[in-house]
Amino acid sequence: MVALATAIILSINKHAELRRQLLYFANKPVHLIFADGSGDDWNSGNCGSIGEMTWEYFRISGPKTFLKRLAEASRRVQTEYVFLVDHEECILWSGVKAAIAFLQDNEDHSCAGGRADTTQLSRRRISLVPHYNRKNKFCLLEESALERFQTAFQSRRTRDLTYQVKRSKDLRVFAETVEEVNLVGRSRYVPEYLQFGFFVLIGKYCGQTFPYWIRNGGSTPTMLGDPDSPTRADYEEMSELIVEAFEKRSLNKRVHKTDLDSSNLTEIMSWKLEQEKNLVVDVSEEVKRSQVSPNVFSRSASSMALAAGQILYDHLPNVYHRFRPDGYQTFSMYASKYSNGSQEVIQDLALIEKIWSTFPFGVSIAELKTLCDNGISRFQHF
Repeated sequence: MVALATAIILSINKHAELRRQLLYFANKPVHLIFADGSGDDWNSGNCGSIGEMTWEYFRISGPKTFLKRLAEASRRVQTEYVFLVDHEECILWSGVKAAIAFLQDNEDHSCAGGRADTTQLSRRRISLVPHYNRKNKFCLLEESALERFQTAFQSRRTRDLTYQVKRSKDLRVFAETVEEVNLVGRSRYVPEYLQFGFFVLIGKYCGQTFPYWIRNGGSTPTMLGDPDSPTRADYEEMSELIVEAFEKRSLNKRVHKTDLDSSNLTEIMSWKLEQEKNLVVDVSEEVKRSQVSPNVFSRSASSMALAAGQILYDHLPNVYHRFRPDGYQTFSMYASKYSNGSQEVIQDLALIEKIWSTFPFGVSIAELKTLCDNGISRFQHF
């Protein structure tokens, strides 16, 4: 069977987590491209397959090679649709298929995806935290590309489009345009802003309600000494590159070229950032704004109510959920609430919970070999 989509997984020094991705996507009609920035190979080979899933691995070493690896990976994509996956997280396969169906019906949208939620570890179980509620309602439906751009960069949602399903031709045009950008000494948000700005310009976006992105683990720390916010010169360079990629894409698509002035984009990007210091909401800030405090499972929590909630959730999650229907959820509760009765979604969520519970720190070479020898489908069976 021909792969339906390609997953690009960019990582550095996270080989065990990469093998965990193999375990999740095994036997699905998907091609994985591991674009590694580590100093050494992962010692699991350069390519392979497990059932319908195929994968390949390459390495361009260095903490600042993200854009080079993205460009090289985009050139290797053979499918019409592509999506990025964080090495520690999960993009649900059922969600990928739903996103592709949406893009097929909506040519004016540049990308598509569904709900985003994140995990939290209690003393007894992995739970899901609904602190992405507001993000799950994010839409950019303005007809004007410039209006979408302005709305987008005032929204604090610059990461939202990174992991959505996209058309591979669009990603390739973008990635090859920004491939040579020097990231040394630059803000860690430069790659994110570039991709966000480009895909906002080329089409609409509206987050859907199906389960799609499950965040798990932590982001790789930025390099010591790197600035947090981009400089004015960064904004100007990013604007020029976004316009360049936009114009290349317009030529490839043979559509009417919209005149864009990079100086307008610069003002839109930099004005809000300079006022707020940072367009991207830090995860800790997102959690603070949520309905559930991230310290609910912390030993240092001073609130007796939170401590009682932890005990109740650990031992009687169904009772806890009656009092806090928007609080922490088990994977089965989440599946019941958001799967819309789909057995595929339910099994998808059960599988990733099983993988993360069984291999919380990733899968070793020996463990993966044992799983393959015993038949990974047995592990995936419920």
